[in-house]
Parts: sequence; structure tokens; C-alpha cells
Amino acid sequence: MKLIFSSLFVLLVSAANALVLDAPPASGWKAKETVTEGWQSSAADPPSFTLMLYTGTAGETFFLGNHQTADDTATFTLPGVSPGSYHLGAVNTTNLNQVWAVTGQFNITAA
Repeated sequence: MKLIFSSLFVLLVSAANALVLDAPPASGWKAKETVTEGWQSSAADPPSFTLMLYTGTAGETFFLGNHQTADDTATFTLPGVSPGSYHLGAVNTTNLNQVWAVTGQFNITAA
């Protein structure tokens, strides 16, 4: 029981210190549009991360740059992607399979 409580406490503390990406606007974004994404961070978060755009169905990923965590926002131009459902991910700059934060799905419409 003590081990379970300790593990749960560590999990809750880790979650409280985790990088959190802002949700894109409910209206979504347009392909090739210049947008700004924000996030909340704490001192326990890594100093930088890679922002990725993931398709909802095709499994494609798009690189949106490396960003300094302390900046709390980044402005970038979306690639010319097909209209559809997407989400953003903040990942380790040296291991793109290590995902630190994701947004919910949102739509990107044609340019």
C-alpha cells in the first residue's frame, strides 16, 4: 500500500511539473498560415523541445522547429498540409519518440 501511495504521489508531482501545450483556437488553423502556439512550463521542464504537427489519420509528422521552453510561445508558418484533423506534440529534441506534451485534435483547413 505504501509503495502504491508513493508511486501515485510521484506521478502527480511529475504531472504538475509537466510542459503543457495550449489548445489551438476552436476555429482551427489554415494551411500555410503563420500562427502562434503557447505553453506553460516549470523549472523542472527541459530547456528546449521540438514542436511537431501530427496528422489525425495518415500518420504523417511535420517539424515545426526547436523551441526554448522558457519562451512560452513560438510563432511559425504551418506547412501546406491537406485539410483534416491534427494535433501538436512537444518532443525531446534528441529523441523524437519521447513525447512530453500533446494538444487535443484540431482542424486545419485549406489555405
